[in-house]
Amino acid sequence: MSSVRTQTKTIRIGVETEEYFRGKPLNRYVESLHHLIESGRLTISGEEIIVPHAYALAGLGEMADLCGMSVDEMAEQLYDLMDEGKIVFENGRLAVNREEEGDDRK
Repeated sequence: MSSVRTQTKTIRIGVETEEYFRGKPLNRYVESLHHLIESGRLTISGEEIIVPHAYALAGLGEMADLCGMSVDEMAEQLYDLMDEGKIVFENGRLAVNREEEGDDRK
């Protein structure tokens, strides 16, 4: 949502960045970025924008690659296993449902 009050701000950006944003509403993008940061969906650390859980998601991507599948395929299989009760959420983490597997060990 744009503000009624505005202020002009001159910034120095790389040529490639200027070419990318040429003709695009850069002010709207900056305002959207501002709202994402305020809402906690993004954070700033020094000069970097951090997407929460980005590192975990990157790790899932690597894991999926090692298994020869996409992250979407891995997520779908995980969802199916949870839906079938083979994987459960207990004590703050995912675990194999030993009862479902017929295994009495705990």
